[in-house]
Amino acid sequence: YYHAFGGKGANQAVGAARSGGNVSFVTCLGDDNFAHLLLESLIKFNIQTKYVFVESGISTGTALIMTDTQGRNCIGVAPGANDNLSPALVDKAIEAIKEADVVLLQCEIPHETNKHVIDKAINIIVYFCINNEVMVTKDNAYVASVIAKHDVADLAIIKIAPREYQLTSIVLGDSAILERGDELLVIGYPSADILSKNSKS
Repeated sequence: YYHAFGGKGANQAVGAARSGGNVSFVTCLGDDNFAHLLLESLIKFNIQTKYVFVESGISTGTALIMTDTQGRNCIGVAPGANDNLSPALVDKAIEAIKEADVVLLQCEIPHETNKHVIDKAINIIVYFCINNEVMVTKDNAYVASVIAKHDVADLAIIKIAPREYQLTSIVLGDSAILERGDELLVIGYPSADILSKNSKS
C-alpha cells in the first residue's frame, strides 16, 4: 500500500489551483505529522492556507481505500479533525467566503457546517456545464432560490428562471401518479440497480 494526500475537498482545491484559480482552503487538521505534510503540499500548489485550522489532541482525517479484482472500492474513513470543522471555525473565514466567486462544499465535514455556510449566502448562483466544462461566466450565471430542503438527507431543491433561448425544460416524471410498488430507478444507488416492482420499500 502507499500513502497519498487527498480527500474530496483537498483534491478539488488542488484541481482548481492547477487550473489557474486563486484558491483558499478552509479545513481542520490534527496535530500529527500528516498535517504538516499536507500543509506543505497545499502550499506547493499555491493554495492559501490561512484558514487551515490545526486542532490539538486529535488526528488528521484519513481513509483506507481498498479495491477488489473488479475495480470496486471499499473505503474505511476515520474523520478525525474533519469533524471539528465547526460553524464557529468557518466564521473566522467568512469574509474570504463572501468575497469568493465560487464556494465549493463537500460532505466530509459536519452537515451543520455546510448548512451554516449556505444559510449565510446572499445569492445562490447556478452555472451549467457546457461540453463537460463548467463555464463560470456572466452569460452562464442563473440566480436561484431554494424552494425546498431536507436537512437530515442534506438535499435541496433550487429553482431558476431559465432564459428560454438557452435552456429547454424537460419532464422527467410526475410524482403525483406514483404508487406503492412502482418500479423506480434510484440515482446514486450502488450499481444503479433498478428496484423491483415487488419491493416494499
